[in-house]
Amino acid sequence: MAGSHHEWWDGNKRGYPLGTSGNDIPLSARIMAVADVFDALTAKRISKEPLPFKKSVKIIQAERGTHFDPIIVDAFVDSIDEVKAAFKEFEATNPYNAKE
Repeated sequence: MAGSHHEWWDGNKRGYPLGTSGNDIPLSARIMAVADVFDALTAKRISKEPLPFKKSVKIIQAERGTHFDPIIVDAFVDSIDEVKAAFKEFEATNPYNAKE
């Protein structure tokens, strides 16, 4: 999972160059890829401010089929109410995260 979650669904070499794509990327890594990028987008980092929740979701959707497995993105979007609830719960305990 850790070694594969930077692979791109379409095989683009912008991630770690393991040469895997599509269903050759372990399912756990495809799920982790979406979660990792969403976290990176919505979290404050030394080099950047957090992006808003809605903008971060739009970025994930825009990379459906290129960076991310379309089925994983669809599941993420279909579960957006649960994602939002978890995000708000975490946000309440972490003042550095993005605002709604």
